Amino acid sequence: MQGYPTLKWFVNGKESEYKGGRTASEIENWIAKKTGPAVAAVSAERLEELKNKEKVFYVQVGAPSAEAEQLAQGLDDLVVVAVESLEGYAQGDLVAFRKFDEP
Repeated sequence: MQGYPTLKWFVNGKESEYKGGRTASEIENWIAKKTGPAVAAVSAERLEELKNKEKVFYVQVGAPSAEAEQLAQGLDDLVVVAVESLEGYAQGDLVAFRKFDEP
């Protein structure tokens, strides 16, 4: 996707260009991943907000695993969060939520 202005992120002189959407939420998610942990711990309330807001996102049940961190770091526009517990899922499960097709 192209848009103006062009957004770039620099770390130790190495640039990465933002190729995501142009909404404030999408840009905020990208910046949050670049400045903080790739997988953020969220509350049950924030998880419900994400279910209503994001088309697709992943939830790590329990502490973030290496698999969840790699997933989050590899895809800039994908939201990956961690919750302490999630009804129906065991610690360590990585669950995909989506707002299209069949649940």
